[in-house]
Amino acid sequence: MGPMQPIYNPTGIDGIPLVSKTDRKSATSQSDRFSDLLKQEMIRADKRSKGVSLSKHAEKRSEQRGIKLEGPELEKISSAVDKLEKKGAKEALVLYKQIGLLVNVKNRKIITCVDKERLRENVFTNIDGVMFLE
Repeated sequence: MGPMQPIYNPTGIDGIPLVSKTDRKSATSQSDRFSDLLKQEMIRADKRSKGVSLSKHAEKRSEQRGIKLEGPELEKISSAVDKLEKKGAKEALVLYKQIGLLVNVKNRKIITCVDKERLRENVFTNIDGVMFLE
């Protein structure tokens, strides 16, 4: 009888190396780090998505027309966008304090704003929702 062959082959099976316990721990810690980074990014994305922002065009129009949209106003508009989103709206007109805001609901972006005088003479197309705010 010749020399005995070990049952356990430390080099692996058919040339495929075995993963040691330390390699498994390293892979697990990398996975944990990735998971933590993913969670942090999802939290950041969720915070960004809660507010509304103004497009460059809307910023320009608000300055030209003397419309100021700040903290409390933007919070109310954001709440309106939440409701519009739940109802499935994509593009909506939000009427707030005698101003009209055309909003892209998905991107949570105010596309343009219209003052009281221009509300009467404008035609709004391609909208699928209207929200009246007090």
